[in-house]
Amino acid sequence: MPNQHRYRPISIRLPEASRLWLLAFAERTEQPLNQILTEAVTDWLNTNDDAPPALPPAPAKKRPRKAAPVAAELAPQDGCPHPNGRVHKGMCGACGTGGLT
Repeated sequence: MPNQHRYRPISIRLPEASRLWLLAFAERTEQPLNQILTEAVTDWLNTNDDAPPALPPAPAKKRPRKAAPVAAELAPQDGCPHPNGRVHKGMCGACGTGGLT
């Protein structure tokens, strides 16, 4: 089943003392640990001027697929010399026709 979240989670490893303090605080206040951490980070971002922007830059858009060539572009073109280097399995790579001239 694919992940339904929009972004990958951020994982941190706190020093043992900080981790134990946070777990005890979460148990004492009966709040989820993620909520405590999210509120702390949000408060820090709102009080520090040198903090990064609140929203990350938008992800780059994917390039659109190229449209399939129309029939006129696939038609054999006059004047193709069918060079030996371009002929593969009886088809000319330059004009799409078969065989050598």
